[in-house]
Amino acid sequence: MGVHNAAEGIFDIALRHGIDTRDFSLVVYGAAGPMLLPGILDVTPLRRVIVPPNPGLFSALGLLSSDLVFTDQRSSYEMLSDDRAATIDSIYASMEQTLLDRLQLTRADVRMERSFDGRLAGQLQNTPFVPVPDGHIDGSVLAQMIESFHDVYEQRTGNRVSMLPVQAVTYRVQAIVAADKVQYPPIERRPAGTGPNLKPKTFHHLADGPVEGVEARREELLAGDVIDGPAVVREDLSTTFVPIGRRLVVGDHGEFYIS
Repeated sequence: MGVHNAAEGIFDIALRHGIDTRDFSLVVYGAAGPMLLPGILDVTPLRRVIVPPNPGLFSALGLLSSDLVFTDQRSSYEMLSDDRAATIDSIYASMEQTLLDRLQLTRADVRMERSFDGRLAGQLQNTPFVPVPDGHIDGSVLAQMIESFHDVYEQRTGNRVSMLPVQAVTYRVQAIVAADKVQYPPIERRPAGTGPNLKPKTFHHLADGPVEGVEARREELLAGDVIDGPAVVREDLSTTFVPIGRRLVVGDHGEFYIS
């Protein structure tokens, strides 16, 4: 049931955005993801399933390596016309300085990202998070903001109404403080003519009767190793399952590719 629910969710997202799932891989992680989700290949046409190293810690590693983001936003109803450039410029400059003062950092220590929520003149509904160029805002930058609004509006609604003026409603700034990223060093490649240490294992839940397969320990696998399903690869915080008819290939950094 869980695998079919995941497959349905993938189809919903893919259809909504016109995506061909055969062009994409599914990254699975956690304690249970590598055990359950390789089976999604039997119900969803994906390129492959990827299991990263240390999948049981993947979320925690992602949290530790995520950039710190601090935000500020202000509202002011301004038509995007040349006579409002100075006002909009002062809004962004003030927000950015407020964030720097709060963080006690200099501009060189952070990356600033601007956006705005806008709407066509006369609309009640806003289109949020339209990108805004960095630096001083003048008439040429306002023209870029207007063009960006129409691009985003067309992408999200399928319509482009360039003849109507654009009104900015809310202005946003993100101050991004970079964090160190998790590194996955290359692992040793197995010498030619040798293979991984695989132990026989009987699977009792895959077909009408028992099915013979293999099991392995992840820390004993090397780059280039190939394991045909059915198989399980065990490690301390997770277990990876390779369904019948599927193949696992170990990548250069210890990642698994199942297809």
